[in-house]
Amino acid sequence: MRKIYFLFVMLAFLQSCKNDSDENLSPDVLKFTVDGQIAEADGRIFDAGDGNWGANFKPEFAGKLDVSIQTDKDWQVIVKYITSGEEEWLIPSAVQGVGNAILNVDLKSNKSIRFRKASITIRTMGNIPVYKTLTVIQSDSEPIIEFEPEGEDATYDSESKTLRVGYNSSSQMIGVWSNIEEYALSVTSAGQDGSVDWIKEFKVDDGTISFTTLNNFTGDVRRAHIIMEADGFEDSYILEQAASLYKNVLLSVNGETSEGVLSHIDYGMKARDIVLVFDSNKELSAELIDKTTLAPVAWATVKSIDNKVTIKLPLNDGSDNRSAILRVKASDTGLAEQKPLEWSFSQSQETLQVNWKGMLDNKLVFGPNARQQAIEVATYVSADEEVAATVSAGASWLNAVVEGGKIKLTMTQNNDGEKREAVLQVQNVNGKMKQSIVVQQYPSDALTPKTNWRIESGNDKTTEYGSDKFSNIIDGNSQTQWQWDWGHGETSDFPNTPYEFIIDFGSEQIFNMISLWQTQKATNGYVKDVQFKVSSDKATWIDAGKYRMSASTDEAKAYGNNPYNYNLPATFKARYVRLIILSNVGDSGVNYFKNAYLGEFSAFLK
Repeated sequence: MRKIYFLFVMLAFLQSCKNDSDENLSPDVLKFTVDGQIAEADGRIFDAGDGNWGANFKPEFAGKLDVSIQTDKDWQVIVKYITSGEEEWLIPSAVQGVGNAILNVDLKSNKSIRFRKASITIRTMGNIPVYKTLTVIQSDSEPIIEFEPEGEDATYDSESKTLRVGYNSSSQMIGVWSNIEEYALSVTSAGQDGSVDWIKEFKVDDGTISFTTLNNFTGDVRRAHIIMEADGFEDSYILEQAASLYKNVLLSVNGETSEGVLSHIDYGMKARDIVLVFDSNKELSAELIDKTTLAPVAWATVKSIDNKVTIKLPLNDGSDNRSAILRVKASDTGLAEQKPLEWSFSQSQETLQVNWKGMLDNKLVFGPNARQQAIEVATYVSADEEVAATVSAGASWLNAVVEGGKIKLTMTQNNDGEKREAVLQVQNVNGKMKQSIVVQQYPSDALTPKTNWRIESGNDKTTEYGSDKFSNIIDGNSQTQWQWDWGHGETSDFPNTPYEFIIDFGSEQIFNMISLWQTQKATNGYVKDVQFKVSSDKATWIDAGKYRMSASTDEAKAYGNNPYNYNLPATFKARYVRLIILSNVGDSGVNYFKNAYLGEFSAFLK
């Protein structure tokens, strides 16, 4: 019984202590006031009672709110966005602090078509926390659109809702921002004729509009409307293209005129007058500007009379190309804002570059046959393309022709029994620049006798059958043939290409043509495509090209006993030729025996 009594006494004591502790605690002290430079037309801030505050703003307002916090406790800031789908638009300068402080809150304008509501709560961190709240409401905005040009020739004025582009033809990629997600954009005429032909390929894609404008050489500003359509809403924006004072350009060189819009002006070394006539009713001024110093150049004179510009170019016999910017603009100072027209302008230095074809040891080498029809041996590049080609004195067997940037030769038959040699010289009109090359004509087109030649297989696929040996290809008789070891008729693997042969001339020979004959004995196994390679040591091979013989069996038969003559891309000096049969005519009906043949091989200096 005494134990129970003691327990009741202890419980009463503990309850008494608990009541005394609660009576000593009190809620944290927290007060705050809100202020800011808010014009009456933009909104208002008001005391909402019980220490809380409220604020209402128009959508376009953006500013700073000053929240004065009064407490002796630590505190934290809690931002809550009550309406959903919004970005952060209330941004406090701190999220926690100690004691009295000024909290700055940045408020962004509302470009959305929805009203929005958020709260900022100050919470003390003492024994009994206290909460005070500022509730902010901002009304919704009208649907709007903003254009964000990136190029230098495009600007957007949001006050006049005008998107402007330059007068030159251009392709535009312009960013679009809107406060609504779904809208449509289209372009229509702002004039009486209802035409927007100067705007091409107007497209809207993923926040970007793209279109192409044509040159505006009409003399008048062009305008169109960009129409924005959303759910229950429509608005209009202006697309404006500036007008050039200068219309189409007429270019005259030495009295010859041609019409067209210029992009670059480039001339050769000769002295000349260049006359540009502009289709403009304004008096013009022009100058040639050095690209580096941006000062007028000293190597040309420029004069302007009314709408005509004359450039006098002296002879450029120096070692450098001349380069500048031709700048043309209206002389009227009241039109100073009109951008000038500009072109890259250059005058080539005195140059001569000859590109020889088919040289051997820096010489042009030919066989004995006459060339009555001129054969091209070089192309050339020269300032103004005025050159002369001559041959050395006494070389009456050789004649040079210059025409259209090419140098061609004719020559007589070499019956002298020995090699002829002459010097071909190419030079510009004043003789300051020249290039020379030796031309040789051999008395015979034949190589060493075929009795000195040797032939062998070039790979393990290339075999011979019976009496149709490798050597039949170089025996001088097109009626004999080589035949691949076809094995056992149609069971063999045909065509099994490539077949390769290595022909050894016995010593280095000079040649620029190879001839081949199809088989004259068989009626199948004709060669389709071949390749030649040449070498002096049978170790390093130079490709001499791929060539077609016969595309079909009928074509091969129709060719009869005629050789296939292949002009090589150069004159070669070599001891070995690798003959590669890349493919055979694949007529399975005719090639029942699935075989491969070749008649004869020859090489010449033509």
